[in-house]
Amino acid sequence: MKMRIYGIVLIVLFIVVIFSIYGLSESHFSQMSLTVPATQETQQTAPPPFTPAVQAQLAASHGFQYLVSYTGSGFQPKTLTVKKDETVRFTNNSSENLWVAANGSSGAVYPAGSTNECGQSAFDSCMTIGKGEFWEFTFNTAGTWSYKNNQDASRTGVIVVE
Repeated sequence: MKMRIYGIVLIVLFIVVIFSIYGLSESHFSQMSLTVPATQETQQTAPPPFTPAVQAQLAASHGFQYLVSYTGSGFQPKTLTVKKDETVRFTNNSSENLWVAANGSSGAVYPAGSTNECGQSAFDSCMTIGKGEFWEFTFNTAGTWSYKNNQDASRTGVIVVE
């Protein structure tokens, strides 16, 4: 009988030790911080407010049908087909400056407009477009029109107007 009581006491003691170890480890883990410190890549920040220039552009905009994005790898898409009288918004999503201008490498240069203030073509932003800014142009003449970034002439694109 003594052996039996001794065996039961050992089993109870074993169970108490196991639960004690489990309880300690559980409380230890619950006190640990499982959060990862935020890095620049993981922090979400709101975009900066629009500059006065962008606010003025937005106010003057009549809308656009297509978007050409200028990135660190150039114009995206490189070739775009639109219909006559449709508007394309050129947005600078790079860290470089952008100046959209017709270059005539596809043949003729887009015609000059009646209020053309710079260059030989109406298809010219006539200004530097900073990061996050845009410029819109409505294509009124059918044809294949090539353009470039005047700040980096190796970056080019083509608009086909049907």
